[in-house]
Amino acid sequence: MERIVKDLASISQLMIFSKIVETQSLTKAASKLGITPSAVSKSLAQLEERVGTMLVRRTTRSVALTEHGKSFFEGTAKLLNDIGDVVEGARKLHAKPAGQLTISCSIAFGVTRLAPLVTRYCELYPEVVPMISLEDRHVKLAEDTADIALRITALTDWSYPARKLASIHWIYCASPQYLQRFGTPGDPGELADHRCLVYRAMTMNGAWSFRKTNEIRDVQVKGAILSNSSSLIFEAAKQGQGIACLPTYLVADSILSGQLQPVLPGYRSGMSHTLYAMYFHGRHSNPCIRTFIDFLADEIGPEPSWDADLENLRTGSA
Repeated sequence: MERIVKDLASISQLMIFSKIVETQSLTKAASKLGITPSAVSKSLAQLEERVGTMLVRRTTRSVALTEHGKSFFEGTAKLLNDIGDVVEGARKLHAKPAGQLTISCSIAFGVTRLAPLVTRYCELYPEVVPMISLEDRHVKLAEDTADIALRITALTDWSYPARKLASIHWIYCASPQYLQRFGTPGDPGELADHRCLVYRAMTMNGAWSFRKTNEIRDVQVKGAILSNSSSLIFEAAKQGQGIACLPTYLVADSILSGQLQPVLPGYRSGMSHTLYAMYFHGRHSNPCIRTFIDFLADEIGPEPSWDADLENLRTGSA
């Protein structure tokens, strides 16, 4: 305990020493710190005794650092800056979220799932002003102004901190009208005879992937419509244009209402994706960023409501 007290006292001495260097005067340093000149002189003498060398040459008009003093001041400035960062980080952790929060997100997830989440978040933190940018390209945080990028990806390596929010599952589906007209496939191989609505991110070399237990099967499909927009494919499926492979967060409500029906329910998509919240290094202490990511994790995970609703429909649970 005695050593801790001495170390705490030495931090005070470092702060006084730093102010002496800044003002180039013991008297001015005393005035800036609100203490007496004699207290500044005593603190400096104690610090020099502690380090075992002279740090400052004193004259009647000014002070100047010795060579040892210059080297010592470089370390002192870094240490005091680090201490300031720790204190500021702790302050931000308990600060009230306020101000603009810029969020980047895909169009489909933003419209169907993010909008109501942001509404509920703003009820908790009314002083936060969300600015939501919806686009289907992968935002590079270094080139964009987003505080948080919500990204659905199969990748696992990137240069930003990221928090996993949920696993993203995909389902094959079509409208009842389409299935009544063209029939319901009982095997993935039968898709060659069907109109397929192809979201390009879910194809590999022109094939859809199907998983059953531990076996993965790739099936070549002919696209009646191809698009880089899952929202467009979703609308086409609802209009009876064909069979689509779409994320459950997008189609769950339409399946629950009967507007769409699962196709090949014994199979899952062979491709898997994950929803992450990405942010800049060192910014998680920002109260807006921290509270919004925590809120999303609590609201979405570990089992998203849209997947739970589909599982209840499949099993007949209430």
